[in-house]
Amino acid sequence: MRLVWLAAFALMGAVPAAAQSAAELRAQFEETKAMLAQGEAAGMDASILASLRESLAMIEETIKEMEAEEGASSPPAGSQDLAAPYPVQPNQAATPACAGFTEQNYRQKALAGGNNVQLDTMCGQAFEYYTMYKRAIAQGYSEADAGRTYEAHSKSALVANHFYENNRAD
Repeated sequence: MRLVWLAAFALMGAVPAAAQSAAELRAQFEETKAMLAQGEAAGMDASILASLRESLAMIEETIKEMEAEEGASSPPAGSQDLAAPYPVQPNQAATPACAGFTEQNYRQKALAGGNNVQLDTMCGQAFEYYTMYKRAIAQGYSEADAGRTYEAHSKSALVANHFYENNRAD
């Protein structure tokens, strides 16, 4: 049960559904950091805590990049243009590591439990970032702004794929 709680926390807490600014991501980061401390105090599994710390480090890196570039461009007010003015990058989590995950089912699948809770949580996180990336494009964000979210997706997918190659439960 504790693993499912942490998986739910990692997917829903560490990955904001609509954070598009550094300030929003920073607030989510601080909340997640506090929840990590609670998980440590409760004696959560060390490998899951390590994975969560790695995710926090990636989020913090994304925040720093966003803060450095924030203000250079901002989304058009009220823009809902669905045609991307630049090419949409591929989903890097659509690999054997995340077999069975789709953009429609990733939240449910990430929280389903089973033998690979940690990997499923990582895949869910990567799919969440990809969904955020596509949402940024649909909302009219610049390629640079959407690219920051895609970079977070890319890093999350890399972590999931690396974990799959080295630590998966068969």
